[in-house]
Amino acid sequence: MAWIREETVKKRDWLSEDEFAQAVAVCQLLPGANTLNMAVFLGSEMRGWAGALAALLGLVTLPFFIVLGLGLAYGRLEQGPLIRASFGGLGAGAAGVALGTALQMGQKHLRDAWLVFLAALVFAALAGLRLHMLAVVTLVLGLSLIFDRGRASKP
Repeated sequence: MAWIREETVKKRDWLSEDEFAQAVAVCQLLPGANTLNMAVFLGSEMRGWAGALAALLGLVTLPFFIVLGLGLAYGRLEQGPLIRASFGGLGAGAAGVALGTALQMGQKHLRDAWLVFLAALVFAALAGLRLHMLAVVTLVLGLSLIFDRGRASKP
């Protein structure tokens, strides 16, 4: 997602920061991988169903063959220390990229103390307490609606 943001917002100016954040929110609600959903969304927006299909195939084809090759290698090498260390490093790298993207998006969108509180609540509920995603989304949606209603009723 960090690379998609860099390409679509920073380099190519296809989306604004707000449009990207809205697209990420929609893609996270859809079933499947967020990056795949985002690629299909962008392809569809630019070239209709043909663009969505091209984005899907472009994003899935090469990784399919890479994972197939890695699966064959993993089956032959089994659970050696090199494999365990490699997967540990990959996990840490993926977590770092996700955190970096969240921080970059947060700088733009988390300017209100209430939103910072909600973001911290979501992080604590998911990462710390390991609550179910649907429960956390329902809780945060309810809190957001209550807060928004309170703000809208004030003159």
